[in-house]
Amino acid sequence: GGGLGNPLTYNPLNMDILYAAANSNRVYVSRNRGYSWQTYGTMPMTGSVKAIAINPLDTLQMIIGFEVASGSADRIYKTTNGGSSWNATWYGTFNYFGKPVEFEPSHPFRVR
Repeated sequence: GGGLGNPLTYNPLNMDILYAAANSNRVYVSRNRGYSWQTYGTMPMTGSVKAIAINPLDTLQMIIGFEVASGSADRIYKTTNGGSSWNATWYGTFNYFGKPVEFEPSHPFRVR
C-alpha cells in the first residue's frame, strides 16, 4: 500500500522488529526484518496512520499520528500495552503529509 508521512519505524531495542502502516487504520509488526507481517493494532476510527514512534525505554509504548477520514479532527493515539488498546491523546489538524511524532531523546517519556 501507499501513504504519506512516516508510517515505518523499527524497535530501538531490537532492529529485527519493524512497525508499519500502509494508508490504513492498522499498524503491522514484523519480527523478522519484514519477511512476514501481523496486525499489531487497529485504530478505533477510519483513516490513515501517518507517523509511528516507539518509546526507546519501553517498547510497549507507541504513539501514532492518525489522519481521520471523515470531517473529525485528526488525532495522536498512544498505546502503553503493546497495541492491545489505544487512547487519543491529542486532537487537531495535520498538514497534507501528516504530523511527525517522536519521543524526546533526552526524556523518553515525553513526546514532541
